[in-house]
Amino acid sequence: MNILFLCRGNVGRSQMAEWLFKKEFGEKYKVTSAGTKLSGPEEPIGNLTPAINEVIDVMKEEGIDVSNSIRKQVTEDMVNSADKVVAILEDEELPDYLINSPKLVRWHVIDPKGKDLDETRRIKDEIKELITQMDIE
Repeated sequence: MNILFLCRGNVGRSQMAEWLFKKEFGEKYKVTSAGTKLSGPEEPIGNLTPAINEVIDVMKEEGIDVSNSIRKQVTEDMVNSADKVVAILEDEELPDYLINSPKLVRWHVIDPKGKDLDETRRIKDEIKELITQMDIE
């Protein structure tokens, strides 16, 4: 199974979901993440500090260093090759070609951008819980 996690900028929610999923399930599934509206180049999310420091810090608490993870702009090819697309973003940020897709799963999790460490940790824990509830068979 090929799973694609999406959020707006591919620096917070989708990165956390990708790496927490990999930690939970290892190499059993192909997993990636992307953003629908990157505000800059595809680059390591660690380059975006201090805006994303809290995400990097809470993931380090999980034993995961996401600072070198490259943020990516979603493409139709990425969506077409995925078996499941998990969108963790607001409705207006969803690409038109994905709105009615049977592959689409929606998670309503707030954006950690600008949130303090405790709130970012809560968001990470919510994503972890949603991963354990996923229907991936």
